[in-house]
Amino acid sequence: MTLHISGCEIEREVETYSKCVLLAGRDLARGDVVLIKTLAGAYPDVADVRRLQREFWLLKELDGANGVLPVTEMVFHGSGNPAIVSRASGLPLSHYIQTKRTSTWSLDRIVGIVLQATRALAAIHAKNTIHKNLAPANILVDDSDWTARLMNFDIA
Repeated sequence: MTLHISGCEIEREVETYSKCVLLAGRDLARGDVVLIKTLAGAYPDVADVRRLQREFWLLKELDGANGVLPVTEMVFHGSGNPAIVSRASGLPLSHYIQTKRTSTWSLDRIVGIVLQATRALAAIHAKNTIHKNLAPANILVDDSDWTARLMNFDIA
């Protein structure tokens, strides 16, 4: 999949979901690492576009909630396909589990990730939001500082 998203250089595909793809790249203007969530198809369904736009606005409302993936902007590419851009890095917890990298983690690290996810849930519940799909694929873990953040609020 070759995508051109304005202002970003895409470096790799991180994860593929049923209708979306998570990409890692760089903000060309600032050099920051970014994660980009966009619809996988070149010609997305209108309902899928609206769902991704709704997710963006929900994440903007949750801005500042501890443990929630921060979003920077929404840009459009191709045939009106939206892309949510976040200044963040990491991999979904499911990736670490599938590659068996969690087998070397200390109990303290595992408990730390669970506690961060629990605090993030409390923060979004305090803002009257329910995630509805808490799973390892929806917890982003940055192994540079072991920060865990909730993501993929498309059905929240």
